[in-house]
Amino acid sequence: MIGSWHAKSTKITVRTEPQLMHFKFVSEKADVNIEIRNNKYVNGNIGMAKFEGGVIEKNYGLPPSVTGIAYIIRCGKIGKIFNNDLLESKNVEIWLSPIKNGIMEAELRCDKFPMAGINFLKSTE
Repeated sequence: MIGSWHAKSTKITVRTEPQLMHFKFVSEKADVNIEIRNNKYVNGNIGMAKFEGGVIEKNYGLPPSVTGIAYIIRCGKIGKIFNNDLLESKNVEIWLSPIKNGIMEAELRCDKFPMAGINFLKSTE
């Protein structure tokens, strides 16, 4: 898993709740890039939003064979992902599945809300 991973043109949906139980959604495509380091820290960008010092942790819940989630990257607070993003600041996580056939499937989440399905490819550079 250590190295640089890229996902091009991923559809990401941002959700707000301007009134109780009345949600507003905005979607746009953006690139997602992460660099997983051997010290368990992760840097990257989700569209326009950059993050540094994210932490990757093993998923200690149910096993990946049940949940499909092997690791969780806690990115922390990030800014706008794209120009039309409704949230100036949001706390995000990337939930990683085990690598299969060179692809690492993942899910981008904001406060447990699924924002995007991601298919990462490892950089060969």
